[in-house]
Amino acid sequence: MTTFQRYRPAVLLPFLTILAGACHRGDDPTPTELSVTGTNDASATPTIVPLAYTPAPPTKPLGADFVFDLDNAQYLPTPAGSPQVLAPWAPTASRAFSDDMRDDHKQAEGWAVVYSTFSRSASFSNPYIVLYNKYRGLLRFYYYSATDAPTLRDHNALVSTVKLEGAMASSSPLLSFADQAVVDPTTNSSLASVLEPQALGYPMWYATQIELAYDPNIAKASFNTLLLRWELAGAQVTSLALNNASFGTTLPVGIQAPGVDFAKTPSYSGLVGLRLTGPASLAKLQQGPFLRATAERILLQYSTDAWYQGPVPVMRAGLGAQVYLPTPAQVSVRTDVGLTNPILALPGQDNSAVAGFTPQYNEAPGVFFLADRPVVVAQRLASGERPYTYSLDASSVKYLFNPAVQTTADIRHVTQEIVATAAGADLSGTIYAANKLAASQELAIQGVRVSFDVVPKAGNSPIIHVTKTFKASIR
Repeated sequence: MTTFQRYRPAVLLPFLTILAGACHRGDDPTPTELSVTGTNDASATPTIVPLAYTPAPPTKPLGADFVFDLDNAQYLPTPAGSPQVLAPWAPTASRAFSDDMRDDHKQAEGWAVVYSTFSRSASFSNPYIVLYNKYRGLLRFYYYSATDAPTLRDHNALVSTVKLEGAMASSSPLLSFADQAVVDPTTNSSLASVLEPQALGYPMWYATQIELAYDPNIAKASFNTLLLRWELAGAQVTSLALNNASFGTTLPVGIQAPGVDFAKTPSYSGLVGLRLTGPASLAKLQQGPFLRATAERILLQYSTDAWYQGPVPVMRAGLGAQVYLPTPAQVSVRTDVGLTNPILALPGQDNSAVAGFTPQYNEAPGVFFLADRPVVVAQRLASGERPYTYSLDASSVKYLFNPAVQTTADIRHVTQEIVATAAGADLSGTIYAANKLAASQELAIQGVRVSFDVVPKAGNSPIIHVTKTFKASIR
């Protein structure tokens, strides 16, 4: 099977040809062979929905006893006479999470403190820190465990599950990026779960993160109508295979499956998203050479003939990415140790009257969303070598870019294209992507892939390349 190679484009390619099968020059395709051509129209224009920026809603500021230097702190605030606590990024801190996240916490790269329960005046049980990255739309949860439990030391994985709760949970798309591989703008997710290779230990820092979608209506919600619950639990992976390669009981990187809560799912077979966060995640894929090679192309942003979704910092070997690569998997897991489950008020709402801890960064989260499903027009011609045609109505791709992001960054190189596979195939195999496709056989339209660059106005921040695929309406 041959296919074209795709590079991260600055402009759309004028013409792409994709040929699947073993056709020889001058031969007509046989009924078992699939021939596909793709054309990109640089003049096709999507719809950028104009949204006005409004200042962040009010919130309740933390006292000075909670403040620490996000960029440089090696220890976190603790009361006098209490044991010191190393920051999760300190060189000698005990960490269960990936080295890809260790040094990725600088304010110049978009990170801000949303929550911290570390104080010089009081100690709180189950302490945590929550950061948000405004250029990547990532919400990161650090949890510090100082409790020793020798009987749990054989738990080699962490289940991280986030849930939206409240009367407005079903109407918010906030978790749609974190849960759905192909995002349906008309169907919101209220749960997202990831199985992570973070073994239980003492004392230990854990870290997990999700990508939030932009909800243009979040300012209308309140803590009483829309809140986030973040549950962490210890787990044992009892068997794992990825892309037909056995990994035994070793989970190399985080995995996620739409709608699956690994805290309540002892076994799963099907497509998962392999989470790639940078060079350290690549090193963990040694047992799957095919997966490693594909993952490397994605993180380096070249020859991206594989499907994936998520933000990737450019020119840093993918360090700081949060992308998912679809892979067939079979996993068995036992989850039986609850660690913590705090309820968090969401940034973007009026949090001035919320009791307890409130967001210190209170701009609306998320980089973007789409207002509706994009439209793909499908036709079957009466004759021709490739009678099955598919055209993207570019104007139907209606972007909702977060105005808060655009106050400190520019959105550039916006592109959109149909993503299709052979009938009966899924996104883990060969994909065909262009504005217009013509095929000798009927294709399965998997969705419309959109991509763009978030270019911070401050010159010392990396450019973020964002890619998402949305479910399409076929007409």
